[in-house]
Amino acid sequence: MEDIIKIAKELIKKDDIEAIIGYEKGRGPFQTVPLFAKSPEDCDKLILNPLCVHNLTSYINQFKGKVAIFAKPCDAKAIVGLLQEKQIAREKVHIVSLNCPGALNPKKLINAIKGKTVKDWTVNGDKIKVTYESGSEDFNIKDFLLNKCISCDTRIPPLYDQLLGSEIKVGDLPSSMKRVEEIEKLSAEEKQKYWNAHFDRCIRCYACVKTCPLCYCERCFVENASPQWIDKTTDLKSNKAFHLIRAYHLAGRCIDCGECDRVCPMDIPLRELNMKMRKSVEEHFDYVPGKDPTVPPPLSTFKKEDPQEFIR
Repeated sequence: MEDIIKIAKELIKKDDIEAIIGYEKGRGPFQTVPLFAKSPEDCDKLILNPLCVHNLTSYINQFKGKVAIFAKPCDAKAIVGLLQEKQIAREKVHIVSLNCPGALNPKKLINAIKGKTVKDWTVNGDKIKVTYESGSEDFNIKDFLLNKCISCDTRIPPLYDQLLGSEIKVGDLPSSMKRVEEIEKLSAEEKQKYWNAHFDRCIRCYACVKTCPLCYCERCFVENASPQWIDKTTDLKSNKAFHLIRAYHLAGRCIDCGECDRVCPMDIPLRELNMKMRKSVEEHFDYVPGKDPTVPPPLSTFKKEDPQEFIR
């Protein structure tokens, strides 16, 4: 892959670029954190590897001027969504994207090393080599991919100014809707039991809201006291209302970046809920979000020929 530090330094020298949004090493061996580079020296910290999991697009509007952003294909889909909803201007962002083989799940890796002290890790083909203070261990990459990456068919970004990496060929992929279809086959009582068990664990930390690139309201409905849409307690009834309302807000907009799943401290499978909404929108409107910035989301438009059979 091209020298990302060299690319970043060339961009930061431009008068119209206020900052470069990318990744740098975190404290843990499998941790990366957002980097906001404003000087050539800052660019020396820049990294881009399979553990760069964060969707960085939420940071674009924290800068008044133009920014350059290192964006995975799923991040680029989020930028498409923000452009569709006029939350950012195309001329305000320079997109450096890549042909993406998939991102690794840090939690899975931490569990796999079983408390050993990690000195280094490298990727070689379809293997991850983890080097310890004493010895090393090889793991299969496919066993450590984020759930969203296992079935992802967007290896090439839908929008970019610079594209890094060579073309990636993927074979037959499992359906991204497989789990949704399994849940659909459950009885109403089984679905209720399944989701109640998950929603009952919610501690209402709102990490899912804060990390979602399409949750950009200055004041979220969950924070409103007047009118108060839902109770702020963490009982099952309130938790269920919060998650279902949020899922409806993302219908036809969620680009399946999987951030809500990744950051949830209680491991609630929020992606399953959002993918159900996405499946319904695709079936009714033949629309998949995050592909074309010139096509508005179907639930933000009205056409006389829209199906109305659901109206009672």
